[in-house]
Amino acid sequence: MAADETTLSIERVKEESPWVGVIVLVVFLLVLWGIGRGLVAWVREYRNGPPPVIALSAYFADDSGNPVTKEDTPSHLKIVGQISRTSKALADGKVRLTVGTLDQAFQQTIIVDLKDGNFGSEDAALRKLDPGDQIYVKAEVLSAELSETPSEELYLNTKPPKITSDTLWEIVIGFLVVVFMVFFYAFTGKKTPLKNRTAIIFSYCVIGIFLILPLLAPVLLVPNDRRGMIAKPVGLVLTRIGSPQ
Repeated sequence: MAADETTLSIERVKEESPWVGVIVLVVFLLVLWGIGRGLVAWVREYRNGPPPVIALSAYFADDSGNPVTKEDTPSHLKIVGQISRTSKALADGKVRLTVGTLDQAFQQTIIVDLKDGNFGSEDAALRKLDPGDQIYVKAEVLSAELSETPSEELYLNTKPPKITSDTLWEIVIGFLVVVFMVFFYAFTGKKTPLKNRTAIIFSYCVIGIFLILPLLAPVLLVPNDRRGMIAKPVGLVLTRIGSPQ
């Protein structure tokens, strides 16, 4: 009896060992990826020195350049900024400004001069923006003193996204790697009870994702379009008001 239980335990460990191996491999790859990112950042900082510091601000001003606090006052968007490195201002260069609204109805790219670490813009292309718009501003520094292109972002009348595009791509790539590893483990090789359970769970997860995706797509993919649809009428109805004469 004891021998049979020992044999069953050994067989169970053999069945579950591939799953343990997959988990160990995933953890190892994540640790290796983190170490690689740290080494790359350390090499860049050691070779190029500390990154520059960018101070960026944007506000609506009148024709005299004074800030405007009331929306009904004629105004235009004004962008100013400063760039320094190791407590010294960058001598010269260019700054590429990308300005747009979150609903993607407006976007302009402007290149301005960088002089003694200062830059600014009151370009006429930005006069279509209103103080109530949700605005996104990005400044990218182009200078011969820098080997990379540092950037800074700010948002007006809205909160910045909690997850940046770079972080989102890293999460997506890591998730896809895990999904493919689980898929190939569950649907290839010799069949085992553990693989069958994993395949069933994987199938249910895929079904659940595709069932809930149509409900979440308007919120996750096009939230600004959804707000625009709420703010606009669906249609116009022509009808008489009051009793006919």
